[in-house]
Amino acid sequence: MNTPLAKFHTSMSDLPLVAILRGLAPAEAPAIGDTLVEIGFRLLEVPLNSPQPLESIALLRARFPQALVGAGTVRAQVPEFGVQYRPYRERVLQIINDIRKEEGLPQRALE
Repeated sequence: MNTPLAKFHTSMSDLPLVAILRGLAPAEAPAIGDTLVEIGFRLLEVPLNSPQPLESIALLRARFPQALVGAGTVRAQVPEFGVQYRPYRERVLQIINDIRKEEGLPQRALE
């Protein structure tokens, strides 16, 4: 199964780092993505305060299906727009609980 959670687990075991592509412009996305994926990155984040972030996210997702591409600098939950993760606080806590559940650990309260 190649779910986002499975990709996350694989990515974190292979290279537990997130490439935060602050200021990335769509024209730069393919080349920068090529380099990062070639050296082992599978977690790519485009902050929403970058130039045309949704276009960059779409380009990276299309080019790197083996990677998780997300949006950063998300200040609130927003509608789906093609990202595979959004690191807003509530979602991060839910991901942590999903992982803890898979590992048989107690859940943490979502505050």
